[in-house]
Amino acid sequence: MDDRTVSTALRTNSDSVTYTVVPNVWHTVRSFERAGANAIQLEDEDKVFPKRCGHFEGKAVIPGKEMAEKVRAAIEARESDDFLVIARTGAYATHGLDEAMRRAEL
Repeated sequence: MDDRTVSTALRTNSDSVTYTVVPNVWHTVRSFERAGANAIQLEDEDKVFPKRCGHFEGKAVIPGKEMAEKVRAAIEARESDDFLVIARTGAYATHGLDEAMRRAEL
């Protein structure tokens, strides 16, 4: 193990990777996994400053199709099926339950 790896379970929250393009999602997942992370969490929050939690007004989410592409890229980037890709949506706050459920199925 070198100074870039960890020896305990590590889940990373990479919501800011949502602000970028698909190739960067792939690179982030590969880099985190190689560093020893066990999971990555991606969010569909859009670029709103300052960042807002789901219970604050003014929250925005990226289109569902775009988020689904990023999730697929994260899954394809994994070197091990044991590396978890966790995707969450803020669409319930912005678009309601039906849209949040639709996004979960993309």
